[in-house]
Amino acid sequence: MERRCFELPDPDWMHDLSHCPLSDRDKELLEKFWTELENDGMEHCARCQETWFDMGLKDGICKRCIAKDKNKKEDEPWFFSAENQLDFGLIPAFLPQLTIVEEMLIARVHVFVNVMQVRGQQYKYRGHIVHFLRDVGKVYRQLPLLPAELDVILLRPPNASEHAHLNRQFRRQFRVRRRCLQAWLDFLSQNHPGYRDITVCQTRMSVLPEDGDVLDQVATAESTDPPSANLGSAEHDDVEPDEVDQCAVPDLLPEDTEMETLHLHVLGEERDEPLPVRPPTQQHQLDMPDIRRTPINEFSQSQALLSLAFPTLFPRGQADFVEPRLRPIKYADYIQHALRWHDGRFARHPTFRFVVFNTLMRAQARAKSGYFVKQYQRRQGLTTRDDLLEAFQNPESAEAQQLLNSINRQTAQLRGTRPYWYRKRRELESYAYNLDCPGAFITFSPADLHWRSLYQHLPMFQDWQELPEQQRMGMSSKLLRDNPHIAAWHFYRRFGLFRDIVLKQKFNVTDYWNRYEWQGRGSSHCHGLFWMDGAPGVDLENEDARKEFARIWRFHVTAFNPEPARVQQQGEGSEPLPTPPLQ
Repeated sequence: MERRCFELPDPDWMHDLSHCPLSDRDKELLEKFWTELENDGMEHCARCQETWFDMGLKDGICKRCIAKDKNKKEDEPWFFSAENQLDFGLIPAFLPQLTIVEEMLIARVHVFVNVMQVRGQQYKYRGHIVHFLRDVGKVYRQLPLLPAELDVILLRPPNASEHAHLNRQFRRQFRVRRRCLQAWLDFLSQNHPGYRDITVCQTRMSVLPEDGDVLDQVATAESTDPPSANLGSAEHDDVEPDEVDQCAVPDLLPEDTEMETLHLHVLGEERDEPLPVRPPTQQHQLDMPDIRRTPINEFSQSQALLSLAFPTLFPRGQADFVEPRLRPIKYADYIQHALRWHDGRFARHPTFRFVVFNTLMRAQARAKSGYFVKQYQRRQGLTTRDDLLEAFQNPESAEAQQLLNSINRQTAQLRGTRPYWYRKRRELESYAYNLDCPGAFITFSPADLHWRSLYQHLPMFQDWQELPEQQRMGMSSKLLRDNPHIAAWHFYRRFGLFRDIVLKQKFNVTDYWNRYEWQGRGSSHCHGLFWMDGAPGVDLENEDARKEFARIWRFHVTAFNPEPARVQQQGEGSEPLPTPPLQ
């Protein structure tokens, strides 16, 4: 389409929703956007058994499988196949679905500590779970565990027992059914290679409830933040009592200290003595049952970590990452394959994604990090390997101490680290220096509890459409928690289509810089800077330039308060919109 003149005003809005304030050209752009969005659907590959978007199917086979098997030898299996140990199989229908705590009670390996915090009115009675991830897993020989033996800490505000709605938080997660645990352990001991040598203790099993919660049996601590003085009643609360926000604290610290690792790298020496480890904390220290002396390291290539930590995802122990394969797979590709598995069980699991992402980040930190030496003004020239050798051989000298103290380990390629964001900042500065001031800064936030275009890709879409607004909000929240990968992809896809089809052509966008972020419950949003051909310049020191800027953008941006006299009451902002779901 032709270049749009910025000074061509849009039709005026007459404060009437039946009157469309769009030009014919804008209507054409939006119709194209909606058509592309409506045609965006999930596809299924018959070979790798993945279900995802934009798979480029050809005769039912996705483009990734075609590329992987393009040069396959006759005696080799398909890459994503059971013969290559990459078929996760199905979960038997007769096995019951377990709660978070039930799975922890039968898991042989534990790789995280859960801290669950009870929250009050300011968080809409929603609890919060933080998974503190570890680089090694405790291995148990005797199952089931007892609730008091779990690495779980419950934080309660003072006087929480006086508020019934606070006590209801986490009840469903702590539901334990003895019959369900017995069924799973019987199946695992017969079908999972990692469970064949365990002892199922019936004495321990008999202590667990037939069907009840064990919330009062876990380690509890009193938080320093008291509940809100006006907690009110939760009778009409639209949030489920056990609905929680979840996040994880990654463990990205290297096992060796920076200097020890560099010392080994430069001198090529083997370490004779194991590094001392930090003494265990005394707070919330739990006595565990029969534990194997040697823990499983996250990077072990001989022992299955994932299938022992998440038995409900690997009921037969097949397709663990460490399985021997004729055609090896990278860990990042393995994670992607699991999260896109057709039944969605890996993506729905509340902790699996955190554990594999933490392991991936640690592996990348090891592979991509490097050592940097700060150069001081009084030092001449670059630091060489000979300088490091001399410093390690005579570490007590003042010059050696100065050099060794100036060494840092950094990576600018590991997402989320300070060096990574520093590099992105410098990239953005280069944009500004070369392209001048951007024409607009725009934040895109999703109406992800309302978007029909999102829920058409999720289970129970027909039921979602037919529910009343209040119930649909609750169902939307649950579907988002169970399908965060689809919600994130849809936001990325929807924003990309809107940017390329609407923004670029309406506002003559020539370049852009975006940053995606995720809020507490995983809701996506994106901040973007956009450079526009013909956009008015920004000169805050010039009154005429400011007026011209406001005059031109007034053609395209309209803001008004439909109820200027209305005062919003406390807690009112979280009510659902009294309108049909947004398209």
